[in-house]
Amino acid sequence: MTTQYFAPPACFEGNHVTLPPEEARHVVQVLRHGVGDELVVTDGVGGWFRVVIRFAKKDKIIAEVIEKQIGKGEPSRQLSIGLALLKSTDRYEWFLEKAVELGVTAVYPLLTHHTEMRRFKPERAQKVMIAALKQCGRTRLPLLHPTTELQKCLSTEVDARFLLHEKTTEPNLFERWQVLKPHHTLIVVGPEGGFSEVEVRAALEAGWHMASLGRRRLRAETAAVMAAGLGIWD
Repeated sequence: MTTQYFAPPACFEGNHVTLPPEEARHVVQVLRHGVGDELVVTDGVGGWFRVVIRFAKKDKIIAEVIEKQIGKGEPSRQLSIGLALLKSTDRYEWFLEKAVELGVTAVYPLLTHHTEMRRFKPERAQKVMIAALKQCGRTRLPLLHPTTELQKCLSTEVDARFLLHEKTTEPNLFERWQVLKPHHTLIVVGPEGGFSEVEVRAALEAGWHMASLGRRRLRAETAAVMAAGLGIWD
């Protein structure tokens, strides 16, 4: 059973789960499953369930839970990524997909001085993240914060905070993270134009670490995904 389905906690009652209609239609009409077949379901808050279908119609499935695990596929450390909104929605959604796959636990869509696109569709973003959650075998959907001004994000208190800046002379991100080995890390990445000097000074004054990703100039979403890759070293 390599396919995983999503049903939020409200879909569970006692030892049974009713799949959301769109999931049920896929199970019945596309994959042709029926009563007696087994599925794997996640609730997005850490629960992994092996279930047996007890009732099946074209847009409704009720299944009985026969096995439950908590935290399957989840990292032991927390990694939050803040990425400024980008001009391309597709590129931002690509980042969201990879962030889920790589073990990120929270995402901040940021507004910064150089942010050009200021519209963000959280419902669409949530769908992209749920699809990635089902594909990669995780059980906890990363927290998607509301669109956040950088200044507010800078006041977030976690174990280690990094602002990625291509002009810094500080050691690269991976080296700094390996030394600190924090339980909860927050990394912020600027938009296409990077962070302004005022924003960099504000981060330094707030006690943030500066870090780079090497000598090459990367796209913003590439830098964010590379930073998210810290999750695979957990």
